[in-house]
Amino acid sequence: MANRTIILVAIVAAIVVIAGIGAVFMTNDKGSDETPDSRTFVDLAGNEVTVPGEINRIVVTGMHPVVPVYTYYADGPDKLVGVGSPGLQYAKSGILGKIYPGLDSIETVFPTGTDTNAETVLGLNPDVVFYTAETKSDYTMITNVGLPAVGFQTAMGDNSKDGLNVFNHLELWLKQMEEVFGDNGRADSLISYNNDVQDEIAEKIADVNESEKPKVLIIFSYTSTSLLVAGSNHYSEYWIEASGGVNAAADVDGIAQVNMERVLEWNPDVIYFANGGTATPDDLYNNKVGGHDWSSVNAVKNRKVLTFPSATYMSYAPSLEAGLVLQWMAKNNLPDLFSDLDLSEAVSDYFMKFFGYTASSEDIVDFLAGRPITVH
Repeated sequence: MANRTIILVAIVAAIVVIAGIGAVFMTNDKGSDETPDSRTFVDLAGNEVTVPGEINRIVVTGMHPVVPVYTYYADGPDKLVGVGSPGLQYAKSGILGKIYPGLDSIETVFPTGTDTNAETVLGLNPDVVFYTAETKSDYTMITNVGLPAVGFQTAMGDNSKDGLNVFNHLELWLKQMEEVFGDNGRADSLISYNNDVQDEIAEKIADVNESEKPKVLIIFSYTSTSLLVAGSNHYSEYWIEASGGVNAAADVDGIAQVNMERVLEWNPDVIYFANGGTATPDDLYNNKVGGHDWSSVNAVKNRKVLTFPSATYMSYAPSLEAGLVLQWMAKNNLPDLFSDLDLSEAVSDYFMKFFGYTASSEDIVDFLAGRPITVH
């Protein structure tokens, strides 16, 4: 009887100890959901940064795509108290401006995205400042006045396949938002979607022979005095190859000035205008620029001149809508292969899934037509 009592006491004691340990773990799990006093991490500029656990005021000095990326991540722009002009203009003038009308009331304090100074930044009383990682002077200025400076790179620093992949840039920015604000699930949700899109398209184009792929040219800028194309070692290399095309301008490096004779030699089957320029497909169809005659170019003859669509930013560069743009390009490059891809449905589903926004028929038509964002 005594032995049984001893054993019973031992069992009860063990249960108490185990329960106590469980309570500790439960408390720790619960504590992980609470806002910490601060967060410390190494940012994309390679600097160790400590930010407050609670952030209510954010300034973006010049890293333009960060404005829409942050707005998506936070599901609203309410904590943005001062930004550079270009990123805000694109964000508020596209579909994002309809979803988040608060973008219209954010103060533009750095008109060119480069006119930053300590007095202006301090006057906004920010808890954290986002800046372009390559702008070392901004880092020095921000940290010298005692503010946390988080650098966002505009490029990954190499021309490898990974370095030219716009989705990789976007993923880095989204994951850094997690470092700054904590994980709310929105980064992983969009990253997962983008990975699925890339995988699905890659699988479909894997068996397409090079001879069956269209020759694609991306025009970066076109005026009466300048024709700039995007060749190898630029985002164009990723966009074209990932969507089932062959880069017509592969023999030029980066953004290059070329003449009309060069374009006629390439004779692209599809032409895309990158965002940001003023030329339109109609300018090529009707030879409106510089006295150039485009009529013998396959893309013009077959009415295959398009402009990159945009909803939140210039989508030739890394943007929130990159997954939609890749699908759009794949369907335009290889329409027969992607005959089952309903782009209108893809656009509608995207905005509902990630923004809870019901895209209107006008929104969808404007996006797929590549109509430029009306900046105001």
